[in-house]
Amino acid sequence: MVIMIFLSYFLVGLVFGYDESKCTPAELPIAMKCNIKHRELRSQGATLDLEDDKNMRKLNETCEEFLECSTQFKCGGTEKDVENIDEAVSYCHVVAFHVSPGYLDCIDKVDTKNSTCVQGWNPFPDFEGTEEEKAVKQKEACRNFFGKDGCLEKEISDMCSVELWKDFKKHYLALNKIIEACDFD
Repeated sequence: MVIMIFLSYFLVGLVFGYDESKCTPAELPIAMKCNIKHRELRSQGATLDLEDDKNMRKLNETCEEFLECSTQFKCGGTEKDVENIDEAVSYCHVVAFHVSPGYLDCIDKVDTKNSTCVQGWNPFPDFEGTEEEKAVKQKEACRNFFGKDGCLEKEISDMCSVELWKDFKKHYLALNKIIEACDFD
């Protein structure tokens, strides 16, 4: 799907210096099992072809399992560990959005239209060249983060709904925050 631009996000590995005294006896075994689920999530994000709907569903299943234990996973972790867990949670919300029926239905409609707005959209391109060339290309990608002149808002709002556009925008801004491609603050 053309608009299904999605990165294989390499979730940052956690280095646990667990302070077990900060975890309740009930939290600690859940946190340890969740660490395994987090590693699985990282592995899948790095190795699966996320253009394949089956793989996105598989990643979403792992995310759902991770989200069930993510709160307990934070016990005893360092500040950096908790940041990484929060990023993984945000990433999982983006994955869930990408497999939602509303999103998939919308993408079918938008892709069928085959507009120049959607065809030219790539908020997270891979850059080659010198550092200076990469910086220029990154600046251009950020300027057109939601399509040239923000054209995706109209495309998605008109063909799907304003609510879907708002969700789309929210999830892509969250993904950008994780990746730190563009500074919108």
